[in-house]
Amino acid sequence: MYMRAICLTLLVLAGTASTVRLNAQTGAPVPTSARAAARQKPARPLTSFELLLKLYHGTPAAAAAAIKVRGVDFQVTPAIEAGLIEAGADKSMLALVALRRQEVERPTAVAPSIRMDPAAQARKLLRKQEAVYPPDARQARGAVTIEVVVGQDGRVKNTRVLTGEAPFVAAALQSVQSYVYKPTILDDQAVEVTTTVTIGFEPKN
Repeated sequence: MYMRAICLTLLVLAGTASTVRLNAQTGAPVPTSARAAARQKPARPLTSFELLLKLYHGTPAAAAAAIKVRGVDFQVTPAIEAGLIEAGADKSMLALVALRRQEVERPTAVAPSIRMDPAAQARKLLRKQEAVYPPDARQARGAVTIEVVVGQDGRVKNTRVLTGEAPFVAAALQSVQSYVYKPTILDDQAVEVTTTVTIGFEPKN
């Protein structure tokens, strides 16, 4: 009875030792849940070579399942298409490869944007740097109209000159790029705003 208990204890310890992993830095046992999470890292996309191997050494159904789960990191050139067809791929698999590739390349969602009346947007202006009359304008009068994209944070992201006399463009752009607006909220979400700003220049007496 005593020997049986010893054997059972040794078996339990041996089984535990085979499953417990120690942290390399602290020496403490790594919990089973942490080891399981580490094994569940998302797989990287398939290369064309890996897909060929799956077709040659597996089945088209298994290869298609891998494409759906992992995606692909290659484009189907004529040479790759010929190789995949020779390995057992059909037109539906080629279409699946193209679809999963498009999903990888799909751009991230852009911020929602609206166009705002210049007068309405001007009322949201919090601060700005006044435009400085350029010394080379030679006492001329002028105006510059600029299309402005205001980001979700109220700061100017992009500008495009629509009209304006050459001597005044640089000064107008420098001023507009300093503008800070109160963010525009639509359906409880900050949105980008496209509007226009016109800056007039008058010579000093």
